[in-house]
Amino acid sequence: MSTPPSPPPGLSALRDAGAQLVRRSPATRVVLARLAGVVTPAMVPADARARTVARLEAAVAEACRPLAPDAVTDALRAAWGRGPERVLDDLDLEPLVVGPTAQVHRAVAQGEPVVAEVLRPGLEASVRNDLAVLETLAGPLGAAFPALDAGALVGAVRTMVLDELDLEHAGDNQQRVARALRRLPGLGAPAVDAELTRPGVLVAAHVEGTTLAGSLAAGADGSTTLGVEANLLARRLVAAYGGLPRTLGLVLVDPRADNVLQAPDGTTLLLGTGAAVRIDRDRLDGGLAALQALRDDDASAFAAALGRLGLLSEEPARVAHALLRELLGPLLTGPARLDADTLADLAERARGAVGELAALGARSTPVPDDLATARMLGQLFALLARLELTEDWTALLLAAGRKGPQALLDG
Repeated sequence: MSTPPSPPPGLSALRDAGAQLVRRSPATRVVLARLAGVVTPAMVPADARARTVARLEAAVAEACRPLAPDAVTDALRAAWGRGPERVLDDLDLEPLVVGPTAQVHRAVAQGEPVVAEVLRPGLEASVRNDLAVLETLAGPLGAAFPALDAGALVGAVRTMVLDELDLEHAGDNQQRVARALRRLPGLGAPAVDAELTRPGVLVAAHVEGTTLAGSLAAGADGSTTLGVEANLLARRLVAAYGGLPRTLGLVLVDPRADNVLQAPDGTTLLLGTGAAVRIDRDRLDGGLAALQALRDDDASAFAAALGRLGLLSEEPARVAHALLRELLGPLLTGPARLDADTLADLAERARGAVGELAALGARSTPVPDDLATARMLGQLFALLARLELTEDWTALLLAAGRKGPQALLDG
């Protein structure tokens, strides 16, 4: 087995600074625990698999400890200014979901079944402290990528993280998404109770169904029942995550298997849609033009698209075109198998090209909003890989991005 090439010195310094931050940052276990719900072991290159899995499992065990019942009621009392028994008709203190940032409980409000998502007490303050320390990465980040506005990028990460921990903000986003999905066949999202939603608690309609994560886990023996034909489910997911930036101007940044719920009637319900970031539609158009140029193997059009976006000048853009064509291969050009092995192979090829990628990164000038799109695409493809399908993924993404979700749902 060949040894992966060493990263360039600037990138090594950034890696070392990041490792020091990780070791002293309590919020790191939250990030890793969330990542555990996105990455499966088979998606990790074989030589890194055992230690990666061990680290993610340890983070889940530490970050996902259930809250004591008193902690839940105290958090609800703090959010509402009165005891939950005076607000809710009923509250089940046995958690429905225990996550690294919040815990979800069944409840009844005004006679209707709901779920109450309760932010972990003290988490926001802890994360704020860690984000202040994150600013120390701006120096090494700027040294590794000189063309980058490192301060703005770190600030964007800070805003994105804190917005996700503000459940009132998340509730506003989720309600917008729920209204948009109501108009689309086969898709939906739980409606939010705006009166009861606060920065520390999000109350939404309780919906019955099975998560995609649950279906996949139950079907480890090959008997998975998704509740809908797999290719249709994949098109729905690309339609929603790839198409809502066009119709709503929002990027849903947290696609994951436990955020996809199949209702008994076959509807695909999206959870976690409060984690969303606004996107400029002109920038969306530029990104889609670049993707089309990659698909068409048109280096001139790709360079022109990146130039309009202000990402790369012509010479490095042409280098990026050739490198991305090599790394992404058949995923760009037509029907291709997308599964865990595909992603593990892609990660291995990317490790082999770390020097070339770093050199391009040093000359690139992304804007902070590009982080949201990159995160969404990475998680979406990790999610789709779990369905193990052959599709023309680039064509689906281009259609949804240009025309909106309906383009993939008609007929």
